[in-house]
Amino acid sequence: MGVTIVVTYRKNKYRFLGECLDSIRKQTQKVDEVIIVEDCLAGEECDPYRIISQICDEHLGVGLYLIQQEKEQIGKAAQINRGVELATQEYVGICSADDYYEPAMVEESMKALAEPGAEVSWSNYNVVDDMRTLMYAYDAVERAECEFKSDQEFLDKATEWGATHGMFSCLATWFAKRQLFLDVPFDEELKLNEDLEWLLRVVLVDRRQFVYIRQVLANYRISSAQASTSLSNKRLQLHNRYTWAKLNMLLGKNVFTEPKGPIEP
Repeated sequence: MGVTIVVTYRKNKYRFLGECLDSIRKQTQKVDEVIIVEDCLAGEECDPYRIISQICDEHLGVGLYLIQQEKEQIGKAAQINRGVELATQEYVGICSADDYYEPAMVEESMKALAEPGAEVSWSNYNVVDDMRTLMYAYDAVERAECEFKSDQEFLDKATEWGATHGMFSCLATWFAKRQLFLDVPFDEELKLNEDLEWLLRVVLVDRRQFVYIRQVLANYRISSAQASTSLSNKRLQLHNRYTWAKLNMLLGKNVFTEPKGPIEP
């Protein structure tokens, strides 16, 4: 059960990258391969390769990683797809360069994926700030008030939360068979909601079996810049409408409520 971690990297995330890589190196179950896919910001050059490789050497060891630098802005969905294509191991986890794992992340995820028929796992997570200060612990059962033991429970919560732009799972907690990521790639048209849309499509449309781990296994960082940005902006609302319309079309019925009324600025 070899494991690849795909790390999505954006310009100027190098101050967090070492922490992310340390958390991968310190896993209780070995990670066999780390692939860093860097996406440049529009109109800007990527961070120098030597800076990223130096951080990787220090925190992972020489030759234990692969760096893929994109020459133009491609978005997180495309970053993930590129990383999965390059991966050589049977199982893949995805982590942003500013997020980091708890030590048992890989071990517990592999246990979950060893269950008969399981193809994707996800867990609880902490939300932290730039300084690693805990903002809150995210327990999906407490938040959603359900056990996530069946597709129906998942559908009920997904539709309820989808109508309010909610999210009960975090990309940094997901592990899946590489073949699943290849069979069901991320939608590169989406620049927001790509993680939520993928998980809903995998579970509700493709009917793949998931395992929910009620344990905090990852840390999702919200930077000061993110915290000060309102989510009810025009770009997010347009992506929400696209997401719900696409899922309704794939499901063949209007399951998700599409926001009505004008797009707010």
